[in-house]
Amino acid sequence: MKTITFYSYKGGVGRTLALSNIATRLAEFGKTVCMIDFDLEAPGIPYKFKKQLKSLEFETGLVDYLQHYVKYRQAPPNVKDFMTTVKEGTANQKEITLLPAGNIYSKDYWVKLSSIGWDKFFYEKDSTGVEFFFDLKEKIKNEIQPDYLLIDSRTGITEIAGITLSLLADEVVLLSVNNEENLEGTQQVLRTILQNNNPVLGTPPKIHFVMSRMPQKKEGQTESPSYKIIQKVKYRLNQFLTEKELDYQIDKVLTIHSEPELQIEESLKIAYDDEDRPSAIGMDYLRLFRALTDGDLTEEEKVLFKRKREYEKLKAEIFSEGKDRSERVVLLEEALSKYRDLDEWFILSYLSLAYYDVGDWENAEVYLKQSMEINPYDYITRFYLANTYSIQKNFNQALEIYEKLYSELFDLNYTNLLMDDVTVNMGLAYLRTGQTDKSLNLFKKVVEEFKPSFENYNIYASVLMQVGNYQEALNYVYLALELAPKEFMPNATLAEIQAHLGNDMEFYRNINMALSLGLKWEQIKKEPIYKKYLKEQRFIEMLARYDIYPEEEI
Repeated sequence: MKTITFYSYKGGVGRTLALSNIATRLAEFGKTVCMIDFDLEAPGIPYKFKKQLKSLEFETGLVDYLQHYVKYRQAPPNVKDFMTTVKEGTANQKEITLLPAGNIYSKDYWVKLSSIGWDKFFYEKDSTGVEFFFDLKEKIKNEIQPDYLLIDSRTGITEIAGITLSLLADEVVLLSVNNEENLEGTQQVLRTILQNNNPVLGTPPKIHFVMSRMPQKKEGQTESPSYKIIQKVKYRLNQFLTEKELDYQIDKVLTIHSEPELQIEESLKIAYDDEDRPSAIGMDYLRLFRALTDGDLTEEEKVLFKRKREYEKLKAEIFSEGKDRSERVVLLEEALSKYRDLDEWFILSYLSLAYYDVGDWENAEVYLKQSMEINPYDYITRFYLANTYSIQKNFNQALEIYEKLYSELFDLNYTNLLMDDVTVNMGLAYLRTGQTDKSLNLFKKVVEEFKPSFENYNIYASVLMQVGNYQEALNYVYLALELAPKEFMPNATLAEIQAHLGNDMEFYRNINMALSLGLKWEQIKKEPIYKKYLKEQRFIEMLARYDIYPEEEI
């Protein structure tokens, strides 16, 4: 476990945002990351990840952990109970966990914080503050087992800052802006870190010095304005270190440029090596990342990260708005051939659905089955496999899946669209296999117990029509039309019912309405009732008015 502390003498220099960018990139490289928010008076890490966190009101945190120690004179048995997950681990990114400061929205938080006597904790005879923090670090190492522990330190020259900089850190990121107050304070912190007269501290941590809020090069400027600032600051710091007889020199000063966009809304900006036009601040974070991971990443990890990036780009293209369905199939096949090892279930699932969308039922079935081998309990995959069987007239296989899904969803008290669709499709499969009573009972349950919808009323009307109960079918199709008078399907269903009743005038009136609302040949050719009308010139001419020219037999 490598521990890196991010510190700034004053706030407002982008310290926490820098830490958050580094944490995210480490996770993308497959490294497990744990963060600690040691800025107890003004914790900031949660706000950088507020889109990922369920809530900013944590049940427990570092202050609660500290308070338990102060109260009982011993640390809690484990630290994991005080942690929260910021980002769940995925196929392409490892987990990020956080030991937050605590619930700052609670009055108890500030009472607990004020009850911690730091002088007593660190300086009284037989004080055990140092041992406490070593124990905390060891617990994190053993329980969380992160590759990297990133600490967001408190500002100023304080006990907590001293602990996070000198006792806990393997490396330190010191951030400053170019003004006298910040630079003078940073010099004193440098001296504190490097003066190793306390044998407990051992070898001082490696230091990465970062100048923040640096001006960007403007159009027409031949030389970056940051260059002179960096050279001046570097000379100042090294002169200070020499004067204080400290055996250390700042070899490199990293930068983080100003970014006006971040003043409107903060976001993670770290760049990628393959970006065409990365922002200045994005490249700054990337250079900082390289410095912090120098020698840590293997060639295999770098190659894997590059492949993950290529896969993410391909995914973005696959799901880009307006992408043709057939083209999406081709791109998903490419993803499967190149990146199956990275995200197999996801690729197989979407490839199967892509084939389903283009009507290639055989391939849809193949990939749905492969997807189910990886995750046999996924409801959506099972539902679409059942649909594929049903479309190919393998109704018994479809019903086997529908019935299991229906039972599971019913037991879980599901009342969402999936439950509606499973119920409806199961009812239709019962109808196709001659199980009329089961079908009618199921659809009656749908219209009586589920949320009213024109789709469900219309389907029930169609089923009643198919079993010859035309009067009841009329009742339900009128309910559908009350909810959706401008939808073509209930108008078409009404036309079909009238056709069965021999009411040709009503048939033509309603089928004309359905055609005007978007009824297509694909829907017409599925229903045998239209066969007799295709022999009538009136119907042929009506279809022609809507650019429908039947060429297939029904």
